[in-house]
Amino acid sequence: MVAVGFAIACTALDAAAAELAEAAKRILEQTNEFRAAQSVEPVATSRELAAAADAFARFIAQSANLSHTADGRQPAERASAQGYDPCIVSENIAYLYRSAGYDAPALAEEMVEGWKKSPGHRKNMLDPAVTQTGIGIAQDAKGRYFGVQMFGRPKASAIRFSLRNRSAQKIEYRAGERRFSLPPRAERTHTVCRPLEITIELPKPFNVLASDGASYVVVERAGALAVQTAGD
Repeated sequence: MVAVGFAIACTALDAAAAELAEAAKRILEQTNEFRAAQSVEPVATSRELAAAADAFARFIAQSANLSHTADGRQPAERASAQGYDPCIVSENIAYLYRSAGYDAPALAEEMVEGWKKSPGHRKNMLDPAVTQTGIGIAQDAKGRYFGVQMFGRPKASAIRFSLRNRSAQKIEYRAGERRFSLPPRAERTHTVCRPLEITIELPKPFNVLASDGASYVVVERAGALAVQTAGD
């Protein structure tokens, strides 16, 4: 009798876990559909982000503390603890309950729709700079659901570009909000997590959205400065 009861309990737990896994899968699909509708590239699942999201979902379900710092850490710290090397990490969290419960489709849809309607969560979902995601969902003893969706871009996917000054003049330029000077015959490489605009302050300013692997070369021709682009 004990063995039969144990087997039934295990079967119920397995079914519940499968339902949560299915809901997480649907959240990923709906997230990418939402991004596609806004002309944003899809995100792929990261094993490390998924592990961090799952662990945090379990934690907030056990503690009933719906906060991004419920465990005393920031999202990037939780991702790093699972082996993720972050360039960008952001996080959405959610809490749902209804007495009738949820099946996987309803649970996924309500979480995603709730995030879409929240400006901060919506911004995370549509961030064009992130490339990966991880989703975790946990249920507490009272039947409440806690969801975590993490977004990230690993350092391995950072954007790297360089500026070379082959002229005899010092040049000034902006990369995003920061200003820089580059002496004659000098070169500088930038590594950034988000695409940013470069403005090289020539007599006629040169503006471009920096792309990974590109090199922007300032040259002097007949006393006038110009920019050549290579590698993008």
